[in-house]
Amino acid sequence: MIHGVLFWLCSLKRKIGKRRSIPMFGLVLAVLYAAYLYAITKAPQEVAYLNSSNFLFWWYVVWAVVTGAFLVVMILGFLFVGGVGGAMSGGPLGAFLGLGAGGAISGLLVLGGVINNVLFVGGAYLLHSALVHQATGYTWDMGRLVIGGLLLLIGILSTRSSSGSSLNNSD
Repeated sequence: MIHGVLFWLCSLKRKIGKRRSIPMFGLVLAVLYAAYLYAITKAPQEVAYLNSSNFLFWWYVVWAVVTGAFLVVMILGFLFVGGVGGAMSGGPLGAFLGLGAGGAISGLLVLGGVINNVLFVGGAYLLHSALVHQATGYTWDMGRLVIGGLLLLIGILSTRSSSGSSLNNSD
């Protein structure tokens, strides 16, 4: 039974790993939305930029919540499997050590998920807030624009490199 649960958790990790294209998909949707607003509805550039960057921000917020829900399921699964597996093989001390091992694996999952989500949500927020409305019109805050773009770039590159580093990408 323990081996079946471990196999299920590993397959769940592989399925979640396939969501690596979601950050790029959100970025593509935001660009298409900006193009639609500017070309079809004839909205000013500033309005198209602000609306599409706001869409991108909320896209990443929603996916951060979805990712967080999957991480909670995986954390509970690793803790359960570690505790039960340790208790079956080593009694109360084994259960304690199994919970520790499950917690360590869970901590690594949470760390990776939180870092990526902070990069995406923070980068999209900085991109959105880079265009500032003043009395004379709109102006760009270049610091926010560059840092927001870099955060998104680092987040996308980190998801691309981690999905390519898997030994078994066949499924």
